[in-house]
Amino acid sequence: MNIVWRKEWIRPYESAWSILEKFRYANVVDRSTIIRAFGIEKVQKIKGSHIGDQFRDLLYLIGLDPSLTESYLSFDLHTHNDQTSSCLLTI
Repeated sequence: MNIVWRKEWIRPYESAWSILEKFRYANVVDRSTIIRAFGIEKVQKIKGSHIGDQFRDLLYLIGLDPSLTESYLSFDLHTHNDQTSSCLLTI
């Protein structure tokens, strides 16, 4: 599959939501396609278009497979998300 993406488009402290939205926009795909492409095995096996909110959690990225997101983005989204959340929530 051909995708349009540059990891240089990611900015420090940028949210996972924003990064995935950039990817979606650059590749002209809908959110469900991204969740399925990056999803854990359980998400990929869901039939129909309703994936459910439990797999769309962008605070913990529960429904996204770390190896798939890194493969597509050439970037460790899970670690970035954890570090950004930690930094922003630390007083």
